[in-house]
Amino acid sequence: MDNRLGYFDIAKGLAILLVVVYHSLEGIISVFDLPTGHFIYALAEWSKVFLMPTFFFVSGCLAQNTIVQGNSNKIINKIKDLLYLYIIWSCIIYISRLSLNSITNTNMAADEIVKIFWDPLPTIWFVYALVIAFSFTYLVRGVNRHLVIVFAIGMNILNQVYPSLFEGFILERVCWLLLYYLIGFYYFHEINTLIRENSRTALGFVAIFVLLSLTFILTDSRIDIHNSILLSLLFGFGFLSSCLVLELNLQPKIVLFLRNLGAACLFIYLTHFPIPAATRLLLMKLDLYSHALSIYLTLILAISLGLIAQHFANRSWCSWLFFRPRNMIGKILGRVNAT
Repeated sequence: MDNRLGYFDIAKGLAILLVVVYHSLEGIISVFDLPTGHFIYALAEWSKVFLMPTFFFVSGCLAQNTIVQGNSNKIINKIKDLLYLYIIWSCIIYISRLSLNSITNTNMAADEIVKIFWDPLPTIWFVYALVIAFSFTYLVRGVNRHLVIVFAIGMNILNQVYPSLFEGFILERVCWLLLYYLIGFYYFHEINTLIRENSRTALGFVAIFVLLSLTFILTDSRIDIHNSILLSLLFGFGFLSSCLVLELNLQPKIVLFLRNLGAACLFIYLTHFPIPAATRLLLMKLDLYSHALSIYLTLILAISLGLIAQHFANRSWCSWLFFRPRNMIGKILGRVNAT
């Protein structure tokens, strides 16, 4: 990625850190049964409003070249790659949580693995929703973009008005997030120009982000995340603008570190799922537990494990965890024939 999009890498890096923090907050709220007025509860709710919409917006932006310039084989391979990741990591998460049910109190049912194609497991649903958003965007790439956006808004509103319509299905989340993916795909250049080439606009979005965040957290606001398109967009643009400001003002080494986290965000996302619960259990066992220490330690371990996974991802003994083996059937048949 060129320097012109450096702040997108920073956005991915900071967003994945916030995702890890959010999952840690979720566990704390569940285990300690924190009331809705608690600061940690407010922080978790704040994260919900913009994190996933921002991730899907950025993903839509970055998918533009692949969808517009890629041939059908490249598109199909991309879809296969994402589906492979989804299935492999669904199995890993399923086996891990099922075997640790009694320790972590996750209440994982034995039959949940058979539902993954319509009701994904927690944590990994993001990848499946991304497959659907990418495939849909490719199919409608030649349709007038305004019509597609209107359709996505309609699906979002339908999901709001009839929340039980897609309840328990991946379509519930797709109807919520597809709009942001499409906005990123269709309007990336306009938004990038608006934020990057107009410093007053960028600073205005930063100010809106800070004010909305403080208001949301300190006043114990409660907004249905599926029913706040404008708010999510304001948060998202403010977050991206903040990342641009950081790129222009932080020390180069810090910027490079954040961009590296952005490049490793998928590895951090896939591998961090057991860390929040494990960290809480370890600190409790050592009689050192505090909410702040649990969140901080979870963050450090998640970053470390994700970067280690990225480093070893291309090694033959673990590459299958992150990359779809190419022509697996052909290789197997070739070996059979050779014998």
